[in-house]
Amino acid sequence: MRGFLRTSRIQVLVSGEDTRDIRTRFRLWKAGWVPLMEGKHFWQFNPFYIGNKTENGLKKFYESQKFISRSTLLQIGKDRLEEARNRANKNNETFRLTLMDFMPWIRPRLSYRNIGRSTDQRTIISSVIPALPHGHSCNDLSCRGPWIPELLAALMDSWVVDWLIRRKVSANISLFYIGSLPVPTISMNLQEALLSRSRQLMGVSCAPVNTPSDRLKLRIELDALVAFAFDLTYEEFAHILLDETCGAVGFMKTDAELPPAYRQPQLTLDVYRQLQRKGLDRFLQDGAEVPEAVRSHRRPLVEIWSPADGWDRAWAEARTMADSDHEWDLFLGEEYAAQAEYGSVEEPLETAPAPGHGIPPYMAATQIGALFDTEEFRRDGQQRLL
Repeated sequence: MRGFLRTSRIQVLVSGEDTRDIRTRFRLWKAGWVPLMEGKHFWQFNPFYIGNKTENGLKKFYESQKFISRSTLLQIGKDRLEEARNRANKNNETFRLTLMDFMPWIRPRLSYRNIGRSTDQRTIISSVIPALPHGHSCNDLSCRGPWIPELLAALMDSWVVDWLIRRKVSANISLFYIGSLPVPTISMNLQEALLSRSRQLMGVSCAPVNTPSDRLKLRIELDALVAFAFDLTYEEFAHILLDETCGAVGFMKTDAELPPAYRQPQLTLDVYRQLQRKGLDRFLQDGAEVPEAVRSHRRPLVEIWSPADGWDRAWAEARTMADSDHEWDLFLGEEYAAQAEYGSVEEPLETAPAPGHGIPPYMAATQIGALFDTEEFRRDGQQRLL
């Protein structure tokens, strides 16, 4: 694709800058450049992940970054729009698309890695990513109804959905498998609870929570709430989290170095029992009760990178760099700012996937409701594969 440049060929970054820092990304954006997101750049609820945190790992991250100019992205969108319009005219088809439909990178999107083995610690690795282009190592998703990106991330990154997808795939997560996943019906207060926790973890529209103990608590609460949305019994959720008979596709690798009672799957099950005992409203008011001794242990995949002077200061300083509210909102990918800058569409899209992603795959309709065939599960412990 035209416009990609490696940092070794052009001085895009100032020495010491890190594109995970919102101040650096905004400075580059104002200068006409955006970094390319790749699958290795994010983890569950973490769009600022680089994997190996050793000095060599950081060096590889800095040296392998790719950038593309905003003007090139705009031209690509215009070219694709013109090609689609000409194709429609040639076939005498009604054409109602606009430039916005060919520029998905102007909004934050839920993205997931294409590669996910059923025997890895986690299979689905997804996160809402900032308003940036991404490469072929990941896909982006949209979903109608209340499932905006942050809510969809809460579902995708849950133990429940991961348990299900691990029984479908071996190494590649295609859109066919994603499209077959069940979607629960959720109440308004449950939507708000999932949305609030998901946003605090990812930090795409606001500064993320970066204290490890607070992030662990939010993760556990999210997983318990998703299980509640699927109306699972305690025994069913325990089967998902702690079944030792399923071998490598189970979740035994998570926190394996810690005592069983301190591991995240067991903590999640304990909190789910609190939720069932208290009821949703009281649980949301009190929050999860996670022992302090448990919170003190390091869990690298729950933690998030943070600028040396903290996320709150980074966001505050980045905001002062904006010449106007419109410029700041356009950088963040706010819908009304994008509409004002690039034109309007009749029905605003939640996540605006790339045109190729909008082609309906051959699949059964998305299944709504219970994850299990409850009677079958209670009779012989065999889960229903959807």
